[in-house]
Amino acid sequence: MIFCEGFCGYYRRLAEQKQFRAFKLLIELEKLSESSDELYPYFDEFIKLTKSGNSFVRIRGFRLACAMARWDFENRLERDIDILLDMLKK
Repeated sequence: MIFCEGFCGYYRRLAEQKQFRAFKLLIELEKLSESSDELYPYFDEFIKLTKSGNSFVRIRGFRLACAMARWDFENRLERDIDILLDMLKK
């Protein structure tokens, strides 16, 4: 659970304006999500990113929230589907 201990730093990087650094981290986290539910406890944090004033940050949150679908046994995606669908309208 090394990742979980450092999530605050990763979250700040996802929310920052430095696009290259944040995008590189997004790709790494999406790959991790393909084989592990390690990020699922942070689903609500990804939803928070979708509410950012920065469109790049919103997209990162959207992609990571969607990547959690395979691990979503608590129906969080269904709970927040309106937030995600609203993003598609913007």
